[in-house]
Amino acid sequence: RLSLYVTDLSDTAETLHRSDPDKLKAVLLSSGGVIGKALEMLGGKELEGISSKRDMIKNFVSAFPRKTPFSKLYSAVMALPTKREELRGVLEGVQNAIRDMLTHSVSDSASMLFFLSEDEIEAALNGVNKKRLITVYEITTKAIHDLDKNVVVSTLLTDIAIKMRA
Repeated sequence: RLSLYVTDLSDTAETLHRSDPDKLKAVLLSSGGVIGKALEMLGGKELEGISSKRDMIKNFVSAFPRKTPFSKLYSAVMALPTKREELRGVLEGVQNAIRDMLTHSVSDSASMLFFLSEDEIEAALNGVNKKRLITVYEITTKAIHDLDKNVVVSTLLTDIAIKMRA
């Protein structure tokens, strides 16, 4: 429904609705359902950044399975942004993805906050159990709190990788 409002108010949204509906859906999810924020995102550089941010999050999520080699896990963590606010946004996106994955296992009717389809969630869940999701959620929550405490970002990223390995 939100897409109807936004496409009425933005030519960019109308174009995306026709050419790349998944990208429009990603913008709407990233805006948290706030029309003004969605319009702002459609009108600026953020539109280009949404795809790369989503790709970073998906890459990180793909490293969730315990069987993931540490080299892949470490690479996924080190590919995260080194600027505090960008890293915060990605970690919050990871938490939204985890929330989608956990609620999917309980309810098929829950609205999604990150993933665009049930198939994406199923692919992300391959080899990942609930305990692992909760552990990674706790790691990302602590990392966000550490960002507030002005921890050195490179140290924080290394800490995330080591904790996820355990």
